[in-house]
Amino acid sequence: REAEYTLITSRSQGTTHGTPYTYDTQVPLIFMGPGIRARSLADSVRTVDLAPTLCDLLGVAANAPFDGVSLAHQLRR
Repeated sequence: REAEYTLITSRSQGTTHGTPYTYDTQVPLIFMGPGIRARSLADSVRTVDLAPTLCDLLGVAANAPFDGVSLAHQLRR
């Protein structure tokens, strides 16, 4: 296991999000716009929840089922 704040890689440039540390595995998810209320949630969501949420907020129908779930109901005023 690599040490915190250390990235051991053979890549010549760039980075990854492959370490098991919180700073590398958790990122904020921020939505902003008309009809979205200002609030902060501490819930964990998955990256696969992003696409269904955006589709719901934009009123776009999906061509295929999603693995994730929409978070739009938590965001609307």
